[in-house]
Amino acid sequence: RASVDPTGGSAEEEPATPRERRRQGGAAMGIHSVIVTNRRGMVLFKKYFDAALDDERILLFEQALVMDSEHMWQEAFSTEQVLALDDACVLLRGINGESSQAAGLIVFVAGTEEYNELILMEVLHMLLDILIVVCGSREKVTESHLLSPVCYGKFAVCLDQMIFQGHLEESDVKTIVRMSKMKQPKNKD
Repeated sequence: RASVDPTGGSAEEEPATPRERRRQGGAAMGIHSVIVTNRRGMVLFKKYFDAALDDERILLFEQALVMDSEHMWQEAFSTEQVLALDDACVLLRGINGESSQAAGLIVFVAGTEEYNELILMEVLHMLLDILIVVCGSREKVTESHLLSPVCYGKFAVCLDQMIFQGHLEESDVKTIVRMSKMKQPKNKD
């Protein structure tokens, strides 16, 4: 769509879709990061959606995240926990390992702007479902599962299919997993 210039000329074209507007930098970031740690607070997986963050700011964010949320980890294995950190809202949830909670993982999703607790809760549940699917376990995902090359890569690709430049693009777990395999949908003839 072209916009009209009040001086009589034509202005440049406006992007037609939200995704095109985000590609051109026209929308604020919503999802700040996705981080997976073990019970000792060691970061096993991380993806930041703000290209302006440098290594020092990322390290400070991760340190504050672990320190400020550590007291919530035990409870996170039974229900989602909410934490305010800097200008981000952070939700965390534990996923049990094979033998005990000590072997489990903690998944964090942080959001800013319009991504409030309710939206982040849905994103967190999708991330947990994706972890279970790509690691091939029924609600028992361990550090070794996640760090295996196949699971780690699948999880990273699924995350890329799910979130684009900090905005939720796809919310159906089956579709995300199928798209990450780059398979065409089956015809229902």
